[in-house]
Amino acid sequence: MIIEKNELINLIDEGADIEFSFRGEMYTVLAWTPDGIVIGKQNSSSDEIFQDCKTFLKKCKIEGVPIMEALPEMDILYHS
Repeated sequence: MIIEKNELINLIDEGADIEFSFRGEMYTVLAWTPDGIVIGKQNSSSDEIFQDCKTFLKKCKIEGVPIMEALPEMDILYHS
């Protein structure tokens, strides 16, 4: 399932867990941690932490692609 920018923002603001695939790799976003928004490739230790949603949307990159440009290729498999 592909989501739009506003839906992604809403999920992050609500503190959701989001699992998605991008170019054959699985990723997780944890938007509820006390340290900030955590994103990382599953089964790796390459997590990145962003202070807030605005910073996440501005600075997060997946395989060198800014998250907002990656949205059309992201397949959302789960969110809570």
